[in-house]
Amino acid sequence: MGGGHWRMGIDIQPAQLIAVALSARRDGIQLRGWWRLPLTAAPDRDGLSSSLPAALAALRARLPRRLSVRTAFPAERAIRDTLPGSALPLSPWQRHRLLLAQGERQLMLPAHQLACDFAPAPEGGGRWQVCAVHRAQRDRWRALFDGAGLPLQRLTLAPCALRRLARLAGESSAAPLIYGDGRRFCWIAPWGSPLQYGFVSLADGPETACAQAVAALPPGVTEGVAPLRCGSDSGSRGWSGLRAVRHLVSP
Repeated sequence: MGGGHWRMGIDIQPAQLIAVALSARRDGIQLRGWWRLPLTAAPDRDGLSSSLPAALAALRARLPRRLSVRTAFPAERAIRDTLPGSALPLSPWQRHRLLLAQGERQLMLPAHQLACDFAPAPEGGGRWQVCAVHRAQRDRWRALFDGAGLPLQRLTLAPCALRRLARLAGESSAAPLIYGDGRRFCWIAPWGSPLQYGFVSLADGPETACAQAVAALPPGVTEGVAPLRCGSDSGSRGWSGLRAVRHLVSP
């Protein structure tokens, strides 16, 4: 299992774990392998299944020593809100401290209990969007992966990871994404727009998810652009982030 440093992405869905390993080559990205492992126990309130440690251990046994690991934190566990900006010119450090203080007041949680990220709000006007997760939940995820010998280099949200994949694959900056995980659909704003996402039930279907994505964006942004359907409910013609990979045959 040679071939240099592997980059591993792991998607933890309600009933399965899907992992993809890639490595960099001079002429593009090389697929090293992909795995699908069942999760027999339902996820708990933090999105973790009691069968996940065994699945991660089984995955680790198939991998080389040198690798970096990334996974997606459940997007529904994230706390999102909009914060006012400042009319005064601020340095990035000053702005970050101001937003942390505002987030602490608005979310009514101590800043030290949260891991926060900030981005300009879709509506503009100098407002900012905060996306926060509880540090205790984040640390539990990290500890579980550490215990399996798969220490996390990055823990992100699935909508953020999918937007990045769409950009790397050269997809339209106006194409929304519809991701199914077997339990519900998540609509995600195009990578060329500020981050927005939401959820609809399986019964409502992907068409409802797409309609919600279009409704959340300024008029005309997605006009004439088909959504990218991906995940376990996308069918045989669904979009795959592996389109960003040049060498799909594992050596």
